[in-house]
Amino acid sequence: MLTDAGEQRLWSRFQIDVPIQVTTDLGEQFSAQCLDWSSHGLKFRAQRPMAFTQAARLQVEATQPGIVDLEVAIEVQRCDPEEGSWVIGAHVVDIR
Repeated sequence: MLTDAGEQRLWSRFQIDVPIQVTTDLGEQFSAQCLDWSSHGLKFRAQRPMAFTQAARLQVEATQPGIVDLEVAIEVQRCDPEEGSWVIGAHVVDIR
């Protein structure tokens, strides 16, 4: 199902607003805010950019602050500056 007439994705994206902890493949850690989620990808806002194809693990705190509900392995597909932060789109590689 397409989410928009101009949208090329095959899966619907769900708008969410949950905190995440990002750990990059270089061992860097930072907090971010997940903005949307689908079965194959997600988008989050961070205060720093990430490189195209960079791998990372996200810890998602969806139900209560401080409680990790799931871990997600991602690969960055896009990184766009937006209002003093970065909006990062990523492909979901694995979910635990």
